[in-house]
Amino acid sequence: MPEAIGRRRALTGAGAGLAGIAAGVFAAGPAQAASVKPTALEPGSFVTPQQFGAAGNGTTDDTAAVQAAIDSVVGRGDQKIVVLPPGAYLISAPLRVSSRHGRMKLLGYGTMATRTSQISLGFDGPAIQWEGTLGHVEGVAFVAVGQRTSGMIGVLVKKSANADDMDFLAASCNFTSMQVAVRQEGRGLYFIQNLVALGGTGVEVSWPQSGVEGGGPHVPPYGLRKWMITGNHFHTPTDFAIKFHGESDGQFRGAIITDNLLDIGRRLFWGSLTNSTIAGNIVENSSRTDGWDGTPPAPIVHITSGGHGVTISGNHFGGFEVPPGGEYTPDWQGIWQMGERAVVFGPDAAVHHTTITGNTISWVWGTPLHVEGSLSDSTITANTFEGWNQSGTAGEAAVRIDGDATRVSLTGNAFGENPAGEPPIRVGGSLRQGSVVGNTYAGSSPLVAGGVEGAHIELLPCKTSDLPAPAGLTGATVVVTDARGQRPSLAVSDGTSWLVSPPGRPV
Repeated sequence: MPEAIGRRRALTGAGAGLAGIAAGVFAAGPAQAASVKPTALEPGSFVTPQQFGAAGNGTTDDTAAVQAAIDSVVGRGDQKIVVLPPGAYLISAPLRVSSRHGRMKLLGYGTMATRTSQISLGFDGPAIQWEGTLGHVEGVAFVAVGQRTSGMIGVLVKKSANADDMDFLAASCNFTSMQVAVRQEGRGLYFIQNLVALGGTGVEVSWPQSGVEGGGPHVPPYGLRKWMITGNHFHTPTDFAIKFHGESDGQFRGAIITDNLLDIGRRLFWGSLTNSTIAGNIVENSSRTDGWDGTPPAPIVHITSGGHGVTISGNHFGGFEVPPGGEYTPDWQGIWQMGERAVVFGPDAAVHHTTITGNTISWVWGTPLHVEGSLSDSTITANTFEGWNQSGTAGEAAVRIDGDATRVSLTGNAFGENPAGEPPIRVGGSLRQGSVVGNTYAGSSPLVAGGVEGAHIELLPCKTSDLPAPAGLTGATVVVTDARGQRPSLAVSDGTSWLVSPPGRPV
């Protein structure tokens, strides 16, 4: 057959245009890849469970037949292709893809929105335990039979030897009522245009505790890399859409988390992240209530460690806005109320050289953006904050940095009004060599800080008599525009009072 599994072609179910996968090498991104249906494969280039007696009727136990089909492709070189024709394949034990099955593809006829080729899971465990390097599952639905249990996993990607090196693609699949859709130990996961519905966690990534061979690119810190999670729909996860954990040094790096939709959920991301991008995601109706599994409220994005070299841009993070009348009524109790916080960098994160830009964050119960330690050499620009601190709690802010903010630029942000009447930016330590310029806000000052040293702060047009309290603002330079057409005044604080120049003249 003419390279039907070529470097830039994908095998997919009807109507799905998804990522290409090389004959053992992942190549083109989703927008570059062509797609073909399993029916476009040449006869003899694949096997089906029906060849080994599968019924596919949803009631007959097809475990042995599907496993036999998988085992039969071991000697097929790069044409290790198992196709699931339309049907429901009931399994009673995990299917196993061993290291001998490397570069295998399991292909169905479904899409993220359909269950045309379905694996029905009726036990507490993984539907597939995948140990083969360079694996590919596409167009397959994984559905729990009966109630979801804690051990139900769609695909468990885990090896014993060369445990770090996986490279696994799940595309155009449907995971319904799984505790975890895909759990991976090791690097290299591509999770593209899948539906994860009514489950616990969508993607869970950790690092192998043993079996890692070699050095350099195989071990931390550089070994923890290569994750592309894009274009997925996470619907009502009770835990996390995406979870990275297992390395205390926070070196999970090279992750692209883009263009995902989290609908009626609480947490988009939790865990360790460095040198990565979270962009273009939409989180609607995030919740500040306890989860169905008893877990307490949590931020939409919670980076617990790492935190440097992270870009968070172009996302919409929001709870459900207050209905007309200003309060939740009994008719609205079935809707998960607005989230507690939107983006949090935990106290163990080393947050520097990080960019947070162009996000819209709305209807948050407390602080939308919270750095629980210090922040340095970073920018927070062109974000919009609407309906934040709806609890009206003193000490909350749109941007809250508990430690020092050093060489940090807060520029061009639009801050809605704080119901507590306090400034939208709060720095617990000192703002050093930073700038607070071009922001819109309510009140007389954009900032409250433990101290300001050598920083530049721009106020909206106001009277010089309305300057914020100078306490702690040692060495602060403030630009004040008194009225339209006037040249700006300059004000300098010595920590106890302001020295204000005439318009356009130096202090």
